[in-house]
Amino acid sequence: GVDAYRISEDPFFNEEIWETFSPTITWDMSHEEGNRHLFAQVRDVIGNVVTLTDSIILDTTAPTGTISIWGGIEYTGNRTVHVYFMLEDETSGVALVALSESPGNLDPDLDPPEEYYEWTFEGDEGVRTIYAVVSDHAGNMVELSDSVFLDLTPPSGTVIINGGAEVTNSRTVTIEIDVTDDGSGIDMMAASHGSPMDTLSEWVPIDENAEWELPVGDGPVTVYVAVGDKAGHIHYWYPSIVLDTTAPIIIINSPLKVKTDSESVTIDLSITDAIDDDVAAQYRIDNGTWKDVPSQKFTIKVCEGKHVVEIRAVDDAGNEANGMVEVDYTATFQFSSASLLIIVIIIVVVGLVGYYIWKQKAHEN
Repeated sequence: GVDAYRISEDPFFNEEIWETFSPTITWDMSHEEGNRHLFAQVRDVIGNVVTLTDSIILDTTAPTGTISIWGGIEYTGNRTVHVYFMLEDETSGVALVALSESPGNLDPDLDPPEEYYEWTFEGDEGVRTIYAVVSDHAGNMVELSDSVFLDLTPPSGTVIINGGAEVTNSRTVTIEIDVTDDGSGIDMMAASHGSPMDTLSEWVPIDENAEWELPVGDGPVTVYVAVGDKAGHIHYWYPSIVLDTTAPIIIINSPLKVKTDSESVTIDLSITDAIDDDVAAQYRIDNGTWKDVPSQKFTIKVCEGKHVVEIRAVDDAGNEANGMVEVDYTATFQFSSASLLIIVIIIVVVGLVGYYIWKQKAHEN
């Protein structure tokens, strides 16, 4: 029968004594981690000895490393994310991993380690934290975590050109951006004159009053403006404006120089504009006050002398055209029927008075 045993980490059993045999023995290994060998000798009652050996990896240190959501991003616009691991365990190696959004509610079913794990967030937007428990082959565990802001809502607000103006006479305009994002926040912007997906300009930081150059050519122009938040959501706005760089045309159908003996002068105009169907026109006489042209054919009154009548036409974009008419008015005396009657009466009265005086003088002589 078995009588005694002795155990050692030294294959020569130096200084190890024989002890009474027991089928279960507790042995404290030295503290140096790594691959450890144990040697045992068992002796029977008549002195026969057999030597046994076994090895085990001693690992008392938990794994080290980090986890990161999408490689460490701060914001995400997707509920489903990838959780990446950078783990190290030099002794026994990483064995199992478990994920949870609650540190006290980790999935008990650990999975073998992968390069990344897919995780889907449930519930509301906001800061979300993923916790991971990592175990090595010796059963040592470490808890790691990473957080990300879940933002599922794109930016909102208004984008207008030149304060909402309908028309401009300059190719250089101001895109006014009043956009907010209560989640991850506004990040970048881009703009285009064509399809927003094909011809967007370079993405640049948000400029609330961004200067933009319209393409050459009068007419309606739509600017595609894209604004992105830090979670990757992009929202498009399509403000429009009419580019009108051409002044109206004033054609004066009546003479440009008028010599008249009448105080009333008629001016006949034709005013056209390629963009604006309703051009405002005004006139003034001799640098006086500007007055609205009542119609494209209108009559003014002037006093005797030479006058300059200025005409201007301004379209909605502010383009201005100008014209001028010179008037030379010389009055002539003309008798009316009433005037002739008065003259006749005066002549008759003068004649009668003269005849009466002549008769008186004749009678006295």
